[in-house]
Amino acid sequence: TDGTNGWYSQTYGGGWYMSDTSWLRTYNSKNVWTNTGLLGSEGGLTVGYGGTSPPSGGAIIAGNVGIANTAPAGLFEVGAGTMTVLSSGNVGIGTTSPGAALEVSGNILQENTNQLVAKNASGVSETWMWPRWSDNVM
Repeated sequence: TDGTNGWYSQTYGGGWYMSDTSWLRTYNSKNVWTNTGLLGSEGGLTVGYGGTSPPSGGAIIAGNVGIANTAPAGLFEVGAGTMTVLSSGNVGIGTTSPGAALEVSGNILQENTNQLVAKNASGVSETWMWPRWSDNVM
């Protein structure tokens, strides 16, 4: 194509055009489908921000994000409840509705050489749990 018209399909009512030097756009807000192909960038990704540039190599996404999930339960969800981040800031592992800053539904594995440390009411860090070295039991 030469000129300012871009490419337009009369049959399907869509196509490509450019109205500035930065963005390739679709006519009539058509979608882009790659089937088994890839959509790639060495720059970044912006979704839902009307042309705002993302950080180099990063992404800006408006709305909820689901990975391997079609309807995320929170701002961010990986695989149907594997990990969920709610707008409150609560993080759930194994749950889609965490009721605290961190809620884990399932077992937690801690190596026997590590300690679990918590802050007391005065804000001082104290060892809360530590392994029994003789039999590797907490």
